[in-house]
Amino acid sequence: MEKIDTIFKNATLLVVADAATKGSMGILALMIARFFGPQLYGQYATASAVCGIFLMITGIGGFEQEFTRRGSIDRGTLTKGLSLNLQLLLLTSFVATIALIIYLALSPYSIELVGITLLLWIALTINRFHLPFRHLGLILGQPGIVAIVQGIGLFFLLTVILSLLLNNASLKSVVIAQIGVAVGITVVWFYWMRSRKLTLMPSNFAEMKVFFKHSLPFAASNLLWVGYFNFDAFMLSFLRTEAEVGIYSAVYRIIAISYIIGYAVSNTFTPLLFKQFHASVDNSDGLGKVLLRIMAFLSIFMGAGLYFLAPWFVMSILGMEYAEGIVIMEILSFSVFFRLLNFGLSELLTTSGRQTLRIKLELSLLLVNIIFNAVLIPYYGGVGAAIATLGAEAILFFLVFFSCKKFSILN
Repeated sequence: MEKIDTIFKNATLLVVADAATKGSMGILALMIARFFGPQLYGQYATASAVCGIFLMITGIGGFEQEFTRRGSIDRGTLTKGLSLNLQLLLLTSFVATIALIIYLALSPYSIELVGITLLLWIALTINRFHLPFRHLGLILGQPGIVAIVQGIGLFFLLTVILSLLLNNASLKSVVIAQIGVAVGITVVWFYWMRSRKLTLMPSNFAEMKVFFKHSLPFAASNLLWVGYFNFDAFMLSFLRTEAEVGIYSAVYRIIAISYIIGYAVSNTFTPLLFKQFHASVDNSDGLGKVLLRIMAFLSIFMGAGLYFLAPWFVMSILGMEYAEGIVIMEILSFSVFFRLLNFGLSELLTTSGRQTLRIKLELSLLLVNIIFNAVLIPYYGGVGAAIATLGAEAILFFLVFFSCKKFSILN
């Protein structure tokens, strides 16, 4: 019972921490959508999708998962693991930046859009370096520190951005402000690391190669998700107007708040599940069932709330210009039910040593989503994209659920 209480305590704190990290960008996007309207926000959403695709090169989350795995099993690897994580992140970020510059040089984008994309890329790349410290706090059992640091960053970011928007600042100024706050939080994280008496150490090529290799299974799954969450906006930008891209992307941002909470809760169980499955594969402590019950409660509560309050959310948060997004939000609210359950079930596959199976199942999700989008978007626009998301999530749920039952992970 004490272990379960600890899980709930950490979960609550990490919900706040992850909401600060990921939710800050979502809230920022909604503020931009509200003040600039669907068409300009459609351009911002396109820039965000482009940056998201190229951030895949940095191995989204893969390095941090390997760092967490090592640190959860052996605390003595913390300093080395954090060093390897940051060094590989620096190297891959450099490669990703070069690739993005080449892409933008060959793209048909306007100078204004290229400029916004590059500035947004700087902000997102700096934010990418915050993730290792978030996982360090998780391993050390100090979610409160994570919540405080990221909460402060969120407060300053939203305060500065809101002030700029109220003074009719340009979109470029808004993105530059993101860069400034990201730099400030990075300095705080490094100061906290030094206060824990952790000093980064150089790594040789062989060590980096092994760490990179072990990170790939975790990264593969996360990269699939990056492609999945950005594909809708990409296809809409090719086939529909900028305003339609803006409406769909803004509504999706509201829905994504529930995803942030679901990810935070399921991720809280990661160190304990790794440790449990490492010691015994029979799941004797029942943590898998506890996780699934929590995710089921959240999925029903949030899905129902988003469906019934869809008109209020769209009209109050986004405004009259986004009224067409109410139907889109109602459809996506059903996908929330499956998405949150899929977070928990997929985490069980990873921690029980079946990451390869998880990758295959999530690859199926991505392929199904691409097919559904290709068929539905040309005829139904944003509504078609929402239906595609719902269909893909429902299919993945049945695949991961029966896989967990097959391998007795939930028994």
